[in-house]
Amino acid sequence: EEYNLEKHKKINQALLSLIGKAEIILVDSFSHSPTLFSVVDNADETIFITNDDFPSIVKSKEAINKMEDLGMNVIGIILNRKKKDTNKKHIAAILNKPIISEIPYDEKLIQSINTKKPHFLLYPNSSISKAIKELAELINLEASSIKK
Repeated sequence: EEYNLEKHKKINQALLSLIGKAEIILVDSFSHSPTLFSVVDNADETIFITNDDFPSIVKSKEAINKMEDLGMNVIGIILNRKKKDTNKKHIAAILNKPIISEIPYDEKLIQSINTKKPHFLLYPNSSISKAIKELAELINLEASSIKK
């Protein structure tokens, strides 16, 4: 994806329209997307999501460094598709950020992708669904504390 000034302006307008309407905004992007910096440039704080494989961690480290060089505040990491043997302390040390949540890897995720239905609806009691619910509760608590 190339940088697109018009797309950057539209993203900024959309985010600015949320001022006063939302305390927390979730944006899904990949770490080397040029539009990522349009989004996080408008954020007070950013939580970064990365997979636990080495290429993803390297790309995440590069993106986090670039974001911080630009004055952006990355407060933590969500470790996505975490395998049981993953050393999260090692990843936190590489990224120099705390792991605030872990979404485990589950083979059933492929089935939900193939059926084009959200995993948490197909498998509400799976480890992924439980982890996402816990993350949602954490984000909700944070939003509640901001409003006070």
